[in-house]
Amino acid sequence: IVHLDKEGNFIKAWGSRGAGPGQFVLPHAIHLDSQGRLYVADRNSGRIQVFNQEGEQLDEWANLIMPWGLSINDRDEVWVCGSSPHWWVRDGKAPEFKDQVFMRFTTDGRVRQVWTIPLGDVGDKNNPDVDRLKPGEAVGIHCIAEDSKGNLYVGDIYGERAQKFVPITQGDGN
Repeated sequence: IVHLDKEGNFIKAWGSRGAGPGQFVLPHAIHLDSQGRLYVADRNSGRIQVFNQEGEQLDEWANLIMPWGLSINDRDEVWVCGSSPHWWVRDGKAPEFKDQVFMRFTTDGRVRQVWTIPLGDVGDKNNPDVDRLKPGEAVGIHCIAEDSKGNLYVGDIYGERAQKFVPITQGDGN
């Protein structure tokens, strides 16, 4: 992690390659909450690490999600998108992810909501056929944001699109 001031001047750096506290395998997203805590989604180690501004690790949320993207709303709820945890590389091969997951956390790591959407099929990911995707399906959700009405906006890397998801707040009585 490299901390720069608003003019781009170096302030400090911390972290190294690895799976230990304060280390990273593949940091994939980073965000600050209103209290100045820094959340880092370390995708390939399947965890989110939380730091203070000095680089001291405050918490680690592991084995809940392979985090690809994260954002923090104005209520300091942490939205994370990714897939169910799995080994990133085993025997030289990376397994395919099996689902698409959104999770909402409190700043102390408690899970408040889990939401899955169908994993779409784009065929060859190196040459995706996005016409095969239906609305609401995704392949490789990599970014997430929530608006003031609770709608989620999700960026899908292999589907090459952004989608809006509207929460259902009332049942139909059945």
